[in-house]
Amino acid sequence: MEGLKPQQTNKRWRGISSSSLRLLRLMPTLVLCFSCSPSAYRERAEKEVSKILETKEEQLNEIPAEELVLQDTRLLADTTAVEGLQTKMAPEAFLGSARERLRSAKVLPLEDALATAVTYSPDYLTEKESVFLEALALTLARYQLTPIFSAGGDFVRAGDSRASALSRVVSRNTFTRRNSAGVTMLQRTGARITADFTQDFLRFLGGRTDLNQADVLVSLTQPLLQGAGSRVTLEALTQEERNTLYALRAYADFRRAFIVDVVSAYYGLLRARDQVKNSYLAYDGFRKNIIREEALAEENRRTQTQLGQLRQATLQSESRWLNAVRSYEEQLDRFKTRIGLPVATHIVPSLDALDKLSIGKPPFSREQAFKIALRSRLDLTDRSSG
Repeated sequence: MEGLKPQQTNKRWRGISSSSLRLLRLMPTLVLCFSCSPSAYRERAEKEVSKILETKEEQLNEIPAEELVLQDTRLLADTTAVEGLQTKMAPEAFLGSARERLRSAKVLPLEDALATAVTYSPDYLTEKESVFLEALALTLARYQLTPIFSAGGDFVRAGDSRASALSRVVSRNTFTRRNSAGVTMLQRTGARITADFTQDFLRFLGGRTDLNQADVLVSLTQPLLQGAGSRVTLEALTQEERNTLYALRAYADFRRAFIVDVVSAYYGLLRARDQVKNSYLAYDGFRKNIIREEALAEENRRTQTQLGQLRQATLQSESRWLNAVRSYEEQLDRFKTRIGLPVATHIVPSLDALDKLSIGKPPFSREQAFKIALRSRLDLTDRSSG
């Protein structure tokens, strides 16, 4: 190694400019500076997905793209979903054992219930996430057909000492650096072009002797049988485009059904509440009859058999009332779970929603309804297109 001079090794760099050499030497630092954090990767992915959903939304004409923005709001449901709602301070007596628990309950209007459901419902958020994942898979399929750049580098400093034949300690310290950069791109015909540039640098720190070596490798791979042709290469991209559109259609159909289910469950709560009230009024009527019939029995105007039958009917009426109260509380808990609220949150439906109910005649005929369904039912569109 003593006869190797630095000017002899530099002959390998005649075809490369000095600025390129400096750039390659700084490649590890550049890679560290421009490497993305997980949050940056997530923001970039969300931007790409938003662009895809905006494009697909034009084909669907059903869902605004901003509605599909993912937000981590599940843990905030217990503190933000019921803020600003009116508190019901005096619950009705017919609620029985649930009266004290619902004393400080929030009155949840139907509009707020729908807004809460589409913001915090686990089922609704899961459907949104499935659409996001399909769009994210589409970004990967598109990414495979773009130039993919890579860069890397490492350096090692090593040293060793050993005793020579003359009992002298000989030390050798070396510094090694390796930089690499490359690009690969998949063509529509199935061909893959790859270019790699590698630089190896070795310096003996004692004698200030350097060894430099650079290699450039360009390869082209073209399948001739399996995997050849644009149809085969673009099949994955085409399928991901379809999957994203199908996911949006399924989400639109789910959203309509979900809103109908929430509204039905809301009015189901009002119906259960009326059943509790009616059961209580029936039970209260039996109790008043018991007082009157006992007074008549003391005057021998009612037999003990008739009085016993009335008491049995009163107990049955009380049992129906207690079952109605329990059913109402169970429906409240299921409704809170459906719209994404914690079960410990106390809410009651608003009675004003009953005033908005009306029975009207549909503004279209049966034949028109059938044609509308064939045109707007997206699940039927999926089957016909498949």
